[in-house]
Amino acid sequence: MAKAALNMLTHTSSGTLAKAGIFMNAVDTGWVTDEDPAELAKRKQEEEDFQPPLDIVDGAARVMDLFKQAKEKAPCIVFIDEIDAIGRSRGRGQMPGSNDERENTLNSLLVEMDGFATDSGVIILAATNRPDVLDSALLRPGRFDRQISIDKPDIAGREQIFKVHLKPIKLAKDLDVKKLAAQTPGFAGAEIANVCNEAALIAARKDKNEVDIQDFQDAIDRVIGGLEKKTKIISPEEKRIVAYHEAGHAVAGWFLEHADPLVKVSIVPRGVALWAMPNIFRKNNSYIKPSSL
Repeated sequence: MAKAALNMLTHTSSGTLAKAGIFMNAVDTGWVTDEDPAELAKRKQEEEDFQPPLDIVDGAARVMDLFKQAKEKAPCIVFIDEIDAIGRSRGRGQMPGSNDERENTLNSLLVEMDGFATDSGVIILAATNRPDVLDSALLRPGRFDRQISIDKPDIAGREQIFKVHLKPIKLAKDLDVKKLAAQTPGFAGAEIANVCNEAALIAARKDKNEVDIQDFQDAIDRVIGGLEKKTKIISPEEKRIVAYHEAGHAVAGWFLEHADPLVKVSIVPRGVALWAMPNIFRKNNSYIKPSSL
């Protein structure tokens, strides 16, 4: 993803190097890295030492200090996560004549972005899942003039994310990572990490020496539907009614030509739901035909 982003920044129609880009996504896709955890923790501590919590009076000063140090350390990349926290459109929800520290911080950021050229060796990257609230001045040419849309990973992306999170887990030899990626359509990186963690916990509760495919399937069910409520008191008549209902879903899905493939059906309630739903593989379709509705 980082290589693709830098390619978008360096290839411009005007022939000049773009100096800033912003990652935009409609959902919280998160970030995945295969960096050594010790090095990642060390750098995170350095970042916390460099950027203490934003005070009410020195937001603009910290922005100026950030760009000063970036120029001294060039070539480098400045990454601003959740930029909508300081980059919201000015004037929204403010009383006339009020002095908003966030607006002062944004003004300082805009000034600093206009203060260095594309050959300064500093590239600014930012991320937000609320591009609709950003100030228009941030997105004009010369500032964040590269908007990079990031969607949830496809099956190939999920496979690579699984490989990152499975590194510290002792796995069964017959575990197929591609099958795990196929069973988790629509999952973001954080959800995949949660599945791996839940699968390891489930295997540990069963005193297993390694995590197998059944543990991952149980973990996927738990992440999607929540905890099983096996202790819920259900009368035999209610169980019979629910079994007929869920079997109806399964039979209809089996005979409908364009329905997603069925994996299993359960009447054990999960999470806040009173009853279970059929578990199906959902395909990564970008569009749906009328015959599939």
